[in-house]
Amino acid sequence: MTQYTRLVVVGSTRRATMVVPSDEPLAAHLATIADTVEEPHAIARLAVVDDAGQELDTSHGPAELQIADGAVLRLVRAAALPAPPEVLDVTDAVAEARDGHPGAWGSPHRRRAAGVVAGVATAVGLLPAADALPWLAGTVAILIAAACAAAALTGKRDLAAPLLGAAVGAAVAAALPVASAIDADSPPVLVAATAGTAVWLVLIVGAGVRHRAAALGSAIGTALMGGLLLALACGAGSAQASVVLGAVAIAALGVVPGLALAWSGLARLDDHANDGTPPPRATVTVGIAQAYRTKTWSVYALVSVLAVVIASLLATGELWAQLTGGAIAVVMLLRSRVMALAVHIWPVMLAPVLSVALGLVVAGDQTTMVAVASVAALGAVVAGALLPAQHTRIRLRRWGDTIEAIAAIAIVPCAIGVYGVYGTMLGLFS
Repeated sequence: MTQYTRLVVVGSTRRATMVVPSDEPLAAHLATIADTVEEPHAIARLAVVDDAGQELDTSHGPAELQIADGAVLRLVRAAALPAPPEVLDVTDAVAEARDGHPGAWGSPHRRRAAGVVAGVATAVGLLPAADALPWLAGTVAILIAAACAAAALTGKRDLAAPLLGAAVGAAVAAALPVASAIDADSPPVLVAATAGTAVWLVLIVGAGVRHRAAALGSAIGTALMGGLLLALACGAGSAQASVVLGAVAIAALGVVPGLALAWSGLARLDDHANDGTPPPRATVTVGIAQAYRTKTWSVYALVSVLAVVIASLLATGELWAQLTGGAIAVVMLLRSRVMALAVHIWPVMLAPVLSVALGLVVAGDQTTMVAVASVAALGAVVAGALLPAQHTRIRLRRWGDTIEAIAAIAIVPCAIGVYGVYGTMLGLFS
């Protein structure tokens, strides 16, 4: 007569009580056990552990494993188990470390590399025909972006990535004849604004058709870069146009976290939870990932605009314009303190540094260049070498908040100076 053992199986979301034959291997019933506690067993290998955390050999039955009647067993993914203290096969350990390394080359890297190559090749191929056939690059960009959207909607990600890169390259090539047809006081700023508008517009079609986060970020980039391009096309000076766009972009950078929460639906889910209707954990997890993607796209869109603004203001060599660009750069650097992920911190920290350096080099003011570079280098060395105590960090954060507030407030009077208001007033009262 077959003997049975009653087991209490605990999964990641459910637990159940079931009876299995005592002399049959647990592996023969593992799929049934997993289905009972609604644990997906087709995605990853599952392991059975006892209440002490020891993994059980499922090739044996409960009787051989000396499992008591009513014992509590946990069903977990094998990858979540701690590694054994001894390594029996070093070669296998090296292979597992390679495959599980976060920097291992995979399909996402291959798609990005293909996109970069396709973008550069398309831009280089269309540039010679930009002057003779100015409409060609724009038409190609629209057609490729439409093909990319179709590939993304049908789930062909391997095809969508190089098509998106090619569309961006074609957009850059199409922006050059447009920029050459507009008369502006700063051609480099005009080229950057035209290319930025074209690229973000292509990304709306190519990437935003499938991802809401990409659609929002690309729309922000298109609106701001397009605003700068429109102002330059209407005859505004590069400094005056950059001041307005810089103030708008730096203000938007402060509301990006709230915008990401609202766009991803997390704010609505939080309202439901507060009203007594807690949302499913899976829905919240998806919402959190969507919020981070939205923040990433929005941050990169705003940083691209602010980089052009800072460089253009400092390149003018004018006092008020350089003060405004410096204030915006300081606010950007200090704004990185409230961001948690490296993918957000890197652009917010590096963009103002590189833009300030480029603007000062173009301006050619060696005295200002040496002074700013010396202060920046000294600050970087001190910040990298020192590790202050916790109470000192709190004090430094307060100082950072104060400096950021002062720099943000200083943008307004400096911007007024860019428009020549102070000189006009002095002329009236002198």
